[in-house]
Amino acid sequence: MEKNEVIIKLKKIIDDTGTAVLATAGSSNIPGMRWMTPVFLKNDRDNIYAVTSSRFSKIPDIKDNNKVQWMFQSKALDLIINVDCEISIQENPAVEAEVLQAMGVRLNTFWTVNKDSSSLVVLESRIIKASVFTPVKSQKYLITF
Repeated sequence: MEKNEVIIKLKKIIDDTGTAVLATAGSSNIPGMRWMTPVFLKNDRDNIYAVTSSRFSKIPDIKDNNKVQWMFQSKALDLIINVDCEISIQENPAVEAEVLQAMGVRLNTFWTVNKDSSSLVVLESRIIKASVFTPVKSQKYLITF
């Protein structure tokens, strides 16, 4: 399996489900997982983007340890992709605007739990490697980016 195939599969899962699980570890190295709304930007196939609040607990985790893992799964659970990334907090207003536009109405839950729009930050996850698993066929592919 090639890098491009993985990106196509990830985009399809995001389009179909709108969510993924992000795991951080922070300085304690104890995993913390949470549901997120990821997107790819139109001209950037190497990074996964998401938004969060600067007040949420994942921010200190990311500052202490920028290694994270995303888990994407199809609705039928017949495709599961784990993606290892290096994550950074972006403070670029142009990137923020592009990410918010790409996410659109998928952010309803985020705005429900985070009423303060001034605390919004963009997370950029640079993909390092991916594990693609199809349980029905018992096939697993490891792809380095």
